[in-house]
Amino acid sequence: MSASKIDYRQILQYRSKCALEPRAVPICNAGMKPILKWAGGKSRLAGQISDAFQGPCTGTYYEPFVGSAAVFLYRKSEGMIDKAVLADANPKLMATFRAVRDDVEGVLQCLDELPSDDWRQRYNEIRQRYNDGPHHGAAHAA
Repeated sequence: MSASKIDYRQILQYRSKCALEPRAVPICNAGMKPILKWAGGKSRLAGQISDAFQGPCTGTYYEPFVGSAAVFLYRKSEGMIDKAVLADANPKLMATFRAVRDDVEGVLQCLDELPSDDWRQRYNEIRQRYNDGPHHGAAHAA
């Protein structure tokens, strides 16, 4: 297993409890970061965006454009969120978050089954399999 997979496993384990519908979300470890890069991601700005809220969320936190979930993960790791609803117009993205939340061990197993050789030579093949679907479950998230 490569070092990047070990790091990725640790990251996924921390994020396996993110909420996608109203429910209490367990307190997460501080310093959580998104599991994926996302165009327009707010990882670098999450602290400043959180400061604009002027304190913790007293009800249910709604994130209608979750993207990489950077702001949610930051606020959750700071203890500023109890219940959350995460949403995005991209069904593949939401299926990925659901799979990580509901079946982190299955996602980790699928990640371990990915080719360990030079992925750059197989990128187009793997991308095509992802685009062809199915767009749910652990294999999709991996």
